[in-house]
Amino acid sequence: MNQKKLDKHFQSVNDIILSKQDPVTGLLPASTAINAHGDYTDAWIRDNVYCIQAVWGLALAYRRSAPDHERYYLLSQSVVKLMRGLLTAMMRQSDHVEAFKISLDPADAVHAKFGTQTGLAVVGDEEWGHLQLDAISLYLLMLAQMIASGLRLIYSIDEVNFIQNLVHYISRTYCTPDYGIWERGNKSNHGITEINSSSVGMAKAALEALSDFNLFGNITSRSGVIHVVPSDTARSRFTLSELLPRESNSKETDAALLSIIGYPAFAVEDEKIVTETRNKIIDSLAGQYGCKRFLLDGHQTALEDDTRLHYEPSELQKFRNIESEWPLFFCYLYLDALMRNDLTAAQDWRNKLTPLFIEQNGRKLLPELYMLPAEMIDAEREQPGSQLRIANENIPLTWAQSLFMLADMIQDGVLRVTDIDPLRRRERIGYQRHTSVLVPIIAESNAVKQQLLDLGYNSESLEQVDSVDIFHANQLSLVQTLLGKNDKLGLSGRPYLSTRTLTTSRLYELAGKRMIFLPYYFNPGEFYLSHDNQLLVEHFRASLKFISDCWDQSGQPLIAFLVREDMLNDKNRFFLLELLSELERGNCKGVEVQTGRLVQLMTTSSIERIDYLHNYQFDDHELKRLQRQNIDTDKVDFLSHEMNAMEFHQIMDVNDEHLIKRLQDELDPVALTEILRSLTRRHGLKFIIQWHNRQCTLKEVCDYFYDAACRQHQWSLVRRMADLLNKVDNRVEDALLEIIISQKRLAVGRAYSEKATLSSPLDNTSILLKIRKFGGKTPAESMLTQEVLLHLGHLLKSEPELFENMLTLRVWHFIQLIVAKIGRDSKLIFVDAYEHLLALAPNQILLMLREVLASFNAQEEGLHQQEMLTASGIPLEKPQSSDVTLESSAVNTDWDEWRKTTGSVVRLSPQFYRDIWNLLTRCSGLVIGDKYSLGNRISAEITHDSTAGESSFAFLIEGELNNIDSPAYRQLNIELLETLIDVFQQNPEMKVSTDLTMDIIIGYAVKIAWQSSHQGHYDAQREQAWDAFYRLDPNQCREAFVEAVWHLLRSEEKHISEVD
Repeated sequence: MNQKKLDKHFQSVNDIILSKQDPVTGLLPASTAINAHGDYTDAWIRDNVYCIQAVWGLALAYRRSAPDHERYYLLSQSVVKLMRGLLTAMMRQSDHVEAFKISLDPADAVHAKFGTQTGLAVVGDEEWGHLQLDAISLYLLMLAQMIASGLRLIYSIDEVNFIQNLVHYISRTYCTPDYGIWERGNKSNHGITEINSSSVGMAKAALEALSDFNLFGNITSRSGVIHVVPSDTARSRFTLSELLPRESNSKETDAALLSIIGYPAFAVEDEKIVTETRNKIIDSLAGQYGCKRFLLDGHQTALEDDTRLHYEPSELQKFRNIESEWPLFFCYLYLDALMRNDLTAAQDWRNKLTPLFIEQNGRKLLPELYMLPAEMIDAEREQPGSQLRIANENIPLTWAQSLFMLADMIQDGVLRVTDIDPLRRRERIGYQRHTSVLVPIIAESNAVKQQLLDLGYNSESLEQVDSVDIFHANQLSLVQTLLGKNDKLGLSGRPYLSTRTLTTSRLYELAGKRMIFLPYYFNPGEFYLSHDNQLLVEHFRASLKFISDCWDQSGQPLIAFLVREDMLNDKNRFFLLELLSELERGNCKGVEVQTGRLVQLMTTSSIERIDYLHNYQFDDHELKRLQRQNIDTDKVDFLSHEMNAMEFHQIMDVNDEHLIKRLQDELDPVALTEILRSLTRRHGLKFIIQWHNRQCTLKEVCDYFYDAACRQHQWSLVRRMADLLNKVDNRVEDALLEIIISQKRLAVGRAYSEKATLSSPLDNTSILLKIRKFGGKTPAESMLTQEVLLHLGHLLKSEPELFENMLTLRVWHFIQLIVAKIGRDSKLIFVDAYEHLLALAPNQILLMLREVLASFNAQEEGLHQQEMLTASGIPLEKPQSSDVTLESSAVNTDWDEWRKTTGSVVRLSPQFYRDIWNLLTRCSGLVIGDKYSLGNRISAEITHDSTAGESSFAFLIEGELNNIDSPAYRQLNIELLETLIDVFQQNPEMKVSTDLTMDIIIGYAVKIAWQSSHQGHYDAQREQAWDAFYRLDPNQCREAFVEAVWHLLRSEEKHISEVD
């Protein structure tokens, strides 16, 4: 009986699939159709892998029932030929794999399709949406399944290395927008990439399948073993759980998700999410003829304009309820039901499929899709599901036919679900792993060990550990760059990326040596948050919970905790001691842990073995060999004094020799920073100087003070040095990803520009570049931005209610609100409040950010109130601006260009400087340029020991103006100063008891000028408002400046009553 069934299935597989297989390349055309929608005779990676699965399934069926039959061998070799044909085609594009690993640029992607008869590229790099990470992932997943089933597909170390590089290629799918399974990006088909759940899920399944998998099959040699970084899999899982049941930002669901919640990926462990996603697809996309791909899908509908690929957003609605329906997805549902052993559902889906076949030459074939004829569209819209549909000309869609054949063989009893899932992927659904985390406590030195013992805590020092080498995580990152390295193919291995805690949480045997790696936040020179005891403890607790929730390896996770001397000397050491107590009790905030000697914990820990390291030699970063710097950083006594604007300019104006000499003994954090900043601007961080009787680079000096400040928790200096060293926290990309997955956007810097708004994932370096490009020159601004970004990511997960009704999270605005709050609470001006903020510990900034978010509207009003000008002698009527005389030719002047030209060279009369001096006698100070920078504030006290005509005062004002980078904005500041001089001369009784801050007045002037002639929300139009303001003539600007000053003025008497 079985032989007859096998013969029946063989005839079907042979006629529909094998007859189309190219005898040279082994590849299959997606179909035989060539029409307005494309040439389907090409070989798509995705279609080929799906099409050959029926052949593979039938080979396995023969092996089960008739292993000696020649068809078993012939069918198996047909599978081998196709999979190796795809491998050869992709290996020819090794340069694409190498480039894409670094750039993540769609133009560098491996091609999605090849010539069926040649295996060569058929379209250009940018002529198709080649970046389809689900297709590469599907190939890798099925490669593992087929090898596990007994096929020999990989023949050489070169091929192993290439597959290892394909693993690197898909490893960041969780944060890489691609064109997705339908090749055109988001719903409008404009070729805009986005993160797609179907791609993330397929990549996750491939990574799990290939982790520690031997491509050479069941042999003892480990030379064919593939290494997967566990954190890549875990982050894929996290992203997927956040996205589902959505497919992407533009698609609330997509029938393609059936491929990841069921066969072949089985990528989702949570049964509730699997059921919710399946039901959503069926409820919103299923029809009589199959499932729609997604809602408002115009592809191959009668209303689609086939002369162009894209749709205009306004026309998407015309496709509502007339989307084409694809029998393919009923095949997925049919096969999925069989894999779940839901025989009733399987029969139901088969019954739905039966009338959808088209008979040709005696064979029943499944078309690609069913579409509505144009004349039936109106009736269908009135009553959805009422009209007959017709099949398109792409018959069969071999992908769909192959999945049906697999299901048919299973239901026919010749094939078992275990045959096509030897890796038991189907058991991932509902899978849970519970294990305790192993935590050895490592003391930095014997002295620290003794201190801990005196406090009642057991540990072992670095000197005592002799059973294993201990390294920092950055050494493991270097090792991972060697995985898959192959000079013949031009492949470098994995890009250098920060190694996350899930990856360091195991014992490693590398080239025969046993070693462990500390969590990455203990790396030397790592971002400074780990020096905040409270944050470090919270971070470690979060790591324990993440490891406990996500651990999916054999053995137990092992994560070492390093106790440094500065942790015990910190006034907040209570948090550290509380953590150590929890660890000794065996339970850390609900996570089960085990502590003990490292040599004992290693016996049950997970282990990763990498035999070949390309002769890599570990350097002296081994912790037990680390030596403290020549000068003991703990003994540096930093001294602070308040610098004025004149001192800042003196540092900028003196020569190198003077700065280097002063650097020898300077211990004021602000002065230190400005000296090093000036030298770095002139020469770069590699510049060599003589410092404390030795030659060293400026970077080494900065590193020294950074280390000293970190150990002493001098947070202002820490942030300033980190800024000079371009530090970046390796978690900022995770925080950005969290924001984007939560369907929000992140705005960085000062500019209200789309270019400064991040709505798709970026890597750490790219994020820092954006922050620096659009940020100001305020000290440590980029560091504070990273801190707040990290805190936002944390709060978004822990307290999402704080972000209700917020779509764009503007980091700099949050910083401004925190500064304003500090100013109000401590009665400080902006610049001093900002300095106070810089001196706060990171955990305090987190608390203030939470408070600001919890009372956002009140904080906004508080900022506005702090920007007001408190004054006496305010005139009863608004002052009038005195017009400046414009030349008759000025009517057609481009005032934006005029300001760029005029502001390029500061040429001001001696009277201007005398007038500024007099203006200072009428206020508490002038802030020219960034209001948060100490060097930009000129205190009125300068008039106590100088006169109006002094050259030094003129040079100071000119220096402040020249510090403004933008010539056009510099000119606006000059125009505002001239207007203020005019207003105060007209009103000799008026005196302001607060600072006159140019940034604030200009900002209000722009807003007032724009709102006088435009409607709508100003924040959404801010970029256009500034562009328009630069184009106003000088008299129009003066009028706006006067309006702004009048708006900001409030009487001193009113201010006193408000304070009381």
